Amino acid sequence: MSKILIIDDQIDNLIAIGALLKNLMKDSEVLTSQSGIEGIEITKKELPDTILLDIQMPNMDGFEVCKKLKSDNQTRHIPIIMVTAIYRDSESRVKGLELGADAFLSKPVDGSELIAQINVMLRIKKAEDKLRNEKELLQDLVEERTRELKEAKEKAENSDRLKSIFLANMSHEIRTPMNSIIGFSEILGNPNLTEEKKKKFIGLIQMSSRQLLTVITDIIDISKIDSNQMKVVEVETQLNSLLQEIYENLLNEKNVMRKEKIDLSCLSSLERKDDVIITDKNHLKHILTNLVNNALKFTERGYIRFGYDIQENKIVFFVEDTGIGIKEESKEVIFERFMQEDYKEACRYGGMGLGLAISKGLVKLLKGEIWVKSKKNKGSTFYFSIPYKPVCIIPSDFDEISISSSGCDWSDKSILIVEDDIINYNYLEEILSPTKVQCIYARSGLDAIQICKSDIKIDLILMDIQLPDLDGYETTKKIKELNPTVSIIAQTAYATNGDKQKSFEAGCDDYISKPIDSQLLYSLIRKFF
Repeated sequence: MSKILIIDDQIDNLIAIGALLKNLMKDSEVLTSQSGIEGIEITKKELPDTILLDIQMPNMDGFEVCKKLKSDNQTRHIPIIMVTAIYRDSESRVKGLELGADAFLSKPVDGSELIAQINVMLRIKKAEDKLRNEKELLQDLVEERTRELKEAKEKAENSDRLKSIFLANMSHEIRTPMNSIIGFSEILGNPNLTEEKKKKFIGLIQMSSRQLLTVITDIIDISKIDSNQMKVVEVETQLNSLLQEIYENLLNEKNVMRKEKIDLSCLSSLERKDDVIITDKNHLKHILTNLVNNALKFTERGYIRFGYDIQENKIVFFVEDTGIGIKEESKEVIFERFMQEDYKEACRYGGMGLGLAISKGLVKLLKGEIWVKSKKNKGSTFYFSIPYKPVCIIPSDFDEISISSSGCDWSDKSILIVEDDIINYNYLEEILSPTKVQCIYARSGLDAIQICKSDIKIDLILMDIQLPDLDGYETTKKIKELNPTVSIIAQTAYATNGDKQKSFEAGCDDYISKPIDSQLLYSLIRKFF
């Protein structure tokens, strides 16, 4: 419904024109005003579609009313038809048009002309409103797009900055342990080196190697999380034993870092008979290790406490420290990849800013949550929860014992080591040497098949998966066709659940991931000897 406002100081004119409009324009609403001031107020309140404005009025004439309405952004788009019985000369008309009037009518008003003029004004108003709305919509879209582009630009610049910092950190984190490994390896070649120094340097090489392996593992893990390739393998997990293992590792790290002013404690809520749960043990260990290592890195004195509590159907783990703490505004940021609260502190303490991002991703995989409470320069407490899935077990009277080379006499056995890297072969040969087992070397899958076709006695095969010709899967299949009874242990640097399953499908009898743990290798071999 269209709104038409009539502004005229003569009540007779208001009644006559109003009646005419109501009779001929039944779908319109007629508003009236007897003064210019009142007319302006009604216009601002009702925003009519057309105004019929008398020129000759006391206090404020039609010219002044027209000027005020057309100078106001709220009312400037409303068409005004000036109606007059006196100002019929061209000079007055020009003045009205210059002030913004859209048309003129002379009194007495002809009904047909009035309706025709109003319809024209309504069509113009409707078209202008449509154009104005489209223009405003376009302006909104341009502003929104401009804002999006600005945000995208800022994000891209921030991403580039973070990547540059990450690459610099990664270069530092890789080159530092590599420098120690290469440097001390060269020093070990000195024939005049004392046994004490050799022992010390070997320990430093091992420590740097573990540090380097951690860096590489973090890069691989964040890539797996990003590509949804990280899987969950739930197994029975003894919580207290896992926490004790982490505690002992943390104690060793504390001694290596010479942080004697820190007290360590590990708190368990469940007794031995109740502490077995179903979860992904490796992921859980990885999360806790990341958090306690962070606590040790950023704490110089005071204490580090970690443990867990049972809260209804959840296990809530905590790692509490008296370290440097975190600003309130940084509590969410630190869980994003490559992000560290303070890059100056990052240079001081090291790290690539991936540990908490990996922990957050792993907690999400375990269907849990992770959060932090902290005060700057007071300390932090990291929490994460996972579903509580208890397993009832009968405690045994003995603990699992580690298996080493002690007492292993395999002098009557032979192992075919299929490995394209001669250094890895030398390593395996060395750790197996105390058992006196005969090691046979095959550098490729085709070499391994040829050896199996010969009369050489083979009791066990250590099969690398990544080989230059036939891969380990195909090689295993062909060897099993030649000798179905020979035992094959797959060894790979990939160590994903898919690789493990593919190894068994190819015919492998067991599986071990690189870097190879010597005790685990002995325990696997003993299953077949």
